[in-house]
Amino acid sequence: MARVALHNLHKEFGGVVAVSDLNLTIEDGEFVTLLGPSGCGKSTTLSCIAGLEDPTGGEIVFDDRVVNDLTPRNRDIAMVFQDYALYPHMTVYDNMAFGLELRKTPKQEIQSSVRRVAEFLGLSPMLDRRPGQLSGGQRQRVALGRAIVRNPSVFLMDEPLSNLDAALRVSTRSEIKKLQQELETTTIFVTHDQEEAMVLSDRIAIMRGGKLQQFATPTEVYGDPVNIFVAGFIGSPKMNLIEGTLRPGASGVEFVSGDGAVRHLADRMTALGETGVTLGIRPEHVRLNRTGEGAMQGTISLVEPVGAVTYVNVDLAAGVSLKVSTDPADEFRDGERASVAFVPKRVLYFETETGERVRPA
Repeated sequence: MARVALHNLHKEFGGVVAVSDLNLTIEDGEFVTLLGPSGCGKSTTLSCIAGLEDPTGGEIVFDDRVVNDLTPRNRDIAMVFQDYALYPHMTVYDNMAFGLELRKTPKQEIQSSVRRVAEFLGLSPMLDRRPGQLSGGQRQRVALGRAIVRNPSVFLMDEPLSNLDAALRVSTRSEIKKLQQELETTTIFVTHDQEEAMVLSDRIAIMRGGKLQQFATPTEVYGDPVNIFVAGFIGSPKMNLIEGTLRPGASGVEFVSGDGAVRHLADRMTALGETGVTLGIRPEHVRLNRTGEGAMQGTISLVEPVGAVTYVNVDLAAGVSLKVSTDPADEFRDGERASVAFVPKRVLYFETETGERVRPA
């Protein structure tokens, strides 16, 4: 196991910046996910850590050793790829043993390691099969097993679940989480799937345009996002975002949307005059009421049952629409009139121009 630190990591391709002065520290035994949309620099960062790409600038440190000039083989890492990268002509056993054979590991030790890991992953009955005889989930487990038998200091995983169907992704990510908890090996995982990141990670590094946006626990990035990008990227359905201003009102500082359809008493916030402010509120923190009581009135335009919850779209005046999470037993219907109210402590504010969080005074 190892502590991995990136100091001002910078990577350019022909003058195009892929990763910009990234500073990140992954503690020994921690599971960290690099998360972001396509082209944000997460896979490039992983490739630099692995030694598959040479950084344009900065340092990559394992424990107290700078590894920039070390080959991938000498970094004591094991990588799991998106496409499994198994040798089709080799059996499951040979695929898992191959890395140890390259290290000149004694044959008896190889057999012991491969069979122990195969048992752990439920692959023992398949050791004589070839990859073409396996399902996608089984091939992914073989790829994981090949990495585990090497007992590396760091696991690097580049979107290893993206080729699996939805049900298999859920079961395999559970296996990966239990596996990492048992092995306690430092793991850096790349994905664009925020649900995967939330379920698997000790901490999540959210990236955009090659730059780190926030590095925190899943609870923190969901409930306390540092900017409007993180707030909008994390969460499904997305956070409701409404543009307006913070101005003095009869009972204190009040948020007022540009068209006046949304008004909310902004507890402990400071009036910002004409500075544009965006209010953020998650669907589960909006209360929907049939009685019509409340300041914000609207009409239900869409009802989406998804099992445990039902999502309801409420159209307010001037084209403002809110998505609300409701109990399926409430049985709201299209066309109903209703009122909405926000859970005060869950309302967030951001500067519209910069996207940065505006916090209470």
